[in-house]
Amino acid sequence: PTGRGRRRLANLEELVARCDGWRPPPPHAGIRLSCRPFNFGVGLVRSLGVLRASDVMVTSHGADMINAFALHRGASVLEVMPVYQVGG
Repeated sequence: PTGRGRRRLANLEELVARCDGWRPPPPHAGIRLSCRPFNFGVGLVRSLGVLRASDVMVTSHGADMINAFALHRGASVLEVMPVYQVGG
């Protein structure tokens, strides 16, 4: 998810950069990750290609979770829950 609002990741650019730079340890050290943000606000038809090609979908809690149904069999979903402050 990208953009603004209470369900948006404030440090999205940093998270994507760290993900893209991460390398798995041996024996999988040759696997290269390709991490990028995607805005599901472009509509389901335009999102299908990205969803079908994704192995892992990381998304904040909320309505965008429905897009996980378009992932291929064996793909994973990581749901990020927002942090709320209680009290004042």
